[in-house]
Amino acid sequence: MSGLEAFASDKNIEIEGSWCDYGSFRVLLARAGGSNQRYIKALQKAAKQLGVHQNNIEANRAIERSLMADYLILGWQTKVDGEWKEGIEHSPSVQHLEAGPDGLIPNTKANFKAVLEALNDLSLALQNFANVHTNYQQEEAEELAGN
Repeated sequence: MSGLEAFASDKNIEIEGSWCDYGSFRVLLARAGGSNQRYIKALQKAAKQLGVHQNNIEANRAIERSLMADYLILGWQTKVDGEWKEGIEHSPSVQHLEAGPDGLIPNTKANFKAVLEALNDLSLALQNFANVHTNYQQEEAEELAGN
């Protein structure tokens, strides 16, 4: 691989997502930028709001969390008895969210937003992952997916 090729990412993976794995749960994230035109257009539209709130960090973070839930988070899985199951682990930080019959919080944009609001550091970590081009290269995405 040439030096410049180290900066090339897979356009399909940028849109279809790459797994950000934390051991007991993982989040499927589209890229924040690159070929993810839906996110780029939404970000451009939100930039006007971000400008209005330029001195209000919390208002800006709320807009960023909303964009992430709507355009970057494609799925969320929790490891249950050694197998990946669709849904968010129920924990004290998100006790206000209702779990389904399987004990997991269903994957919805509203639930993604609520988790990101409750866990700001997770929100920042996921945003960082979505901004790193190497997470959207074929070999890296396969490794992150456990293949």
